[in-house]
Amino acid sequence: MIVQVLVFTVAAIVLLALRSRDLTAQLCVVALALSGVAGGGPLHGIERGWPLGLGHVLTVFAWLAGPLAFPIIALAILHFPSPSPLLARRRWLYAIPFIAAAPMLAMATATSLYLIGVDGMRDAALWDAAHPGVYFASFALALGINVFALVEGVHRYHSIHDANERRRIRMALYTAVPGVIGYAVKEGVPIVALLAGAGRPVFPWPAVAFLQFLVLLPAFGLAYA
Repeated sequence: MIVQVLVFTVAAIVLLALRSRDLTAQLCVVALALSGVAGGGPLHGIERGWPLGLGHVLTVFAWLAGPLAFPIIALAILHFPSPSPLLARRRWLYAIPFIAAAPMLAMATATSLYLIGVDGMRDAALWDAAHPGVYFASFALALGINVFALVEGVHRYHSIHDANERRRIRMALYTAVPGVIGYAVKEGVPIVALLAGAGRPVFPWPAVAFLQFLVLLPAFGLAYA
């Protein structure tokens, strides 16, 4: 977990330093930063000692980072290394990743606000806790959209003739595809199993370590590309 936070954070800093004015790079920086925060998991109360309400901000941000990462990752893929023609022809596609993640965002917002003392969010937070399937379904749908974005990127690669853009896409795909597959197996399979009413699968530690290695690959590929 700590390694994932460090790797994604360093990759975001490196990419920001190298391509700070590039829209695609900016999306990738935000995606890496959110993925790093999400990989850190709950703060377990360590934020309570921060002054000036910063602890409350950190609590809300930690809860929202994971849901926000999904649509930003999808847009980053669709803009890499240049915007997909699909986005130019169908502008409404920009909204789809956010719509898929909307239940996660709404539930995470309600719970995080309740945790920092907004009592008006109590009922929404309790509903969130009692209906995890809604969150999991949104998670699975958002992950599926990211997989679709990767497939579209592979298809786009074959229609691009610029050597530099082909190199950048190739490097990104060589790391992003294994990364998404690793994340889908590590986090998606247990969620799908829960939605299907089956028990949560338990992976042996060598498999977990290998899947975690795959999850980290996009950080290196995007920074290099």
